[in-house]
Amino acid sequence: MPAGPAGDTLGAVVTADCNLRCSYCFQDRKQTLHMSWPTMSAAIEVLLASRRRRASLSFLGGEPLLRFPLIARAVRRVDRRQGPRRRIQYVLTTNGLLLTERRLAFLARHRFDVQISFDGVARAQDVPAPGSFAILDRLFDRLGLPVIGVPIV
Repeated sequence: MPAGPAGDTLGAVVTADCNLRCSYCFQDRKQTLHMSWPTMSAAIEVLLASRRRRASLSFLGGEPLLRFPLIARAVRRVDRRQGPRRRIQYVLTTNGLLLTERRLAFLARHRFDVQISFDGVARAQDVPAPGSFAILDRLFDRLGLPVIGVPIV
């Protein structure tokens, strides 16, 4: 839904489904509900109706990368329609485990702000998905991001 009367921020929960089963997650029912293209398209129209030069479109979930084709289609639509004097900032909140090279290239090309949900230490991160700490640690190394963890005692 757009925030405020200007409609300059839109958060799209593209799926309630997730590839993890974190006990603390607010999406703990792990339903396989997905946003349809007509719903996404209508939401984009609300965002594009904003008169602001800058706006934001956030893709959320569950795990939004489970619906990557919908995200890519939405971005292509916004890019075609936003005009040269307009800047829509894309944001993706993800657990990072589905970030392939192809997807990372797409996100970089469209200047996404990527937020990765990460428990920070192997002992906690690996509970819902054994081995996920190592996967994310390698991802952060490839991206040149520091991983700061606090040991659990």
